[in-house]
Amino acid sequence: MTKSNRLKNIFSGLLSIGFAILMIALPADGYKLILFIVGLAMILSGIRKLVFYLSMARHMVGGKSQLFIGLIELDLGAFTYSLNDIPLIYIVLYLLAYHAFVGGIAILRSLEAKRFGSGHWKLLFSTGVINILVALFAVIGGIALGSPAVTSYIYGAGLIWSGITTIAGAFRKTAIVYIP
Repeated sequence: MTKSNRLKNIFSGLLSIGFAILMIALPADGYKLILFIVGLAMILSGIRKLVFYLSMARHMVGGKSQLFIGLIELDLGAFTYSLNDIPLIYIVLYLLAYHAFVGGIAILRSLEAKRFGSGHWKLLFSTGVINILVALFAVIGGIALGSPAVTSYIYGAGLIWSGITTIAGAFRKTAIVYIP
């Protein structure tokens, strides 16, 4: 990982923690901030993948998948921004699906990393479990209790965990593979 990538990850982690603190401080409007964060993250990720496709991936084997993933993320990000005027229950269900999917993918990636003997599989596994727990607790707080404040607190705690793991990943040593 280059120094600029490390700085970008540190900045991204600090930004996540800052949004989480803002969300916990203003719990009444927290779900609107949640939609803003998730939508912005998906749109930026989609744009990044589209730029990667246009610059390099179109010449790679399987590079067209980056185009499709980028378009889907861009579309989901725009859809997330359009959810401002709907009831809280639909937003909570949307967050459940998003975090459960992200958590499941992280758990599968960690099991694959463990199978290949990687040392950072435990952090990836814990991140996946935390994402699934955030989804479950957000549903409990949002649907069972009917409180947007509880959903904001739970999502803020998950966002703090995500920011901490992003910052920790920036300081992790990266292995350089030399092929003789």
